[in-house]
Amino acid sequence: KDIEEIDIDYIIINTTMYSYEEDLKVCTACKRINSKIITIAKGAIFFYDTLTVMKKYPDLDIAVSNEEEITIYELSLGKDLNDIKNITYRQDNNIIENPRYISHDLKLPIPEVRQINHKLYRRPDTNEVQATIVVGRGCPGRCIYCIAPIVGGRVLRYRMIDEIIDEIKLYHLSYSISNFYFSADTFTWDYKWVHDFCDAIRKLKFKISWLCTARADRLSSELLLDMKSVGCWGLSIGIESGNENIQKLIKKDLTKQIIIDTIRLCKRYKIVTL
Repeated sequence: KDIEEIDIDYIIINTTMYSYEEDLKVCTACKRINSKIITIAKGAIFFYDTLTVMKKYPDLDIAVSNEEEITIYELSLGKDLNDIKNITYRQDNNIIENPRYISHDLKLPIPEVRQINHKLYRRPDTNEVQATIVVGRGCPGRCIYCIAPIVGGRVLRYRMIDEIIDEIKLYHLSYSISNFYFSADTFTWDYKWVHDFCDAIRKLKFKISWLCTARADRLSSELLLDMKSVGCWGLSIGIESGNENIQKLIKKDLTKQIIIDTIRLCKRYKIVTL
């Protein structure tokens, strides 16, 4: 009904490894109603087997991998597809794979937050409205089960702190939001960056509460105290298993003692662990 009633140029589908077969049926539905619609999809499957997926779903015009905010923006400008990196597309009955790249500087635009129904997104303990801000991508970890290094790279790339602070101010001043989830594949890897980020939060004229992700072996008393002093209330810690043989098999590089010591440290400073 939406496709019939709205003048649509592009349909962009965000898909996952385990839902893409169902999700990409949307492409066929679009083409059936309006064959001129350009169908675009992004998701983890396109880091794995893009050509097979493109052959199986002939109504998918363009697959995007890496730096999707920049890549999809370039598509929206109508640039020549040959000149856009990180896409696979159709041309004269052929499937063309352009070169891929990951930028060293994580330069992301501020989201169009006016389009978000903020009431849908809630802090898990108090049910207050909470906003998610992407602060970094990529992970140096060796874990064999995780797609983060494939999708985001094996080098952790943080955004510029000033840009993150601008986004925090936008949410707070425009929507009175003071609760945040700072999204990164591993937030606390670089201690200096985290301390610098805490210093920037400290200069804000309002208080915020926030949570983030962490590896159990990338936390210290000094770091936790600094984070807590500027509103950090919770850490989502990738533990995966209490079995040391499994830890070795999955190359998580954690011992049971490191995990126990880290959780005790968080408890000492009254930081919730997830």
